[in-house]
Amino acid sequence: MRPLTLLLILSFVILYACGTEKKDVQTTETSEEKSLVGFVELTDPLDQQLIAQGTKIFTSKCSRCHTLDTAQFIVPALAGVTNRRSPVWIMNMIVNVDEMLKHDPVAADLLRKHKRVMPDPELSVSETRAVLEFLRNNDMEQLGEKDKGVD
Repeated sequence: MRPLTLLLILSFVILYACGTEKKDVQTTETSEEKSLVGFVELTDPLDQQLIAQGTKIFTSKCSRCHTLDTAQFIVPALAGVTNRRSPVWIMNMIVNVDEMLKHDPVAADLLRKHKRVMPDPELSVSETRAVLEFLRNNDMEQLGEKDKGVD
């Protein structure tokens, strides 16, 4: 198989593997960026319907690369992510990974450390909000606390 063909197939596999309502999420747009999440209203108690939706999305789009415990696999482990990062940061890292890598020093440090660019999972803002709720639930189950993260 020719190297270029192999590279294209490998790129497709990686993109596939890692990879709407806006009632509680505000976004802004610029001509150069996808919609940026500017505010996230968190639910308390956790929204079980969002958790169920987020579980399905995480399983199909994220779990091939990310773990839900503290074990590093290919990319950052996600246990405690809501205690390390704000909801806005987490959502923008999922929805706007390219912009985050260009403009956010924490995202750039993660890229330097892991040497992997997260492919665009092609999620809507509402789907991303469901993933966030799933991650909040995971942090409560594993660590007994959530939502401590600030940026």
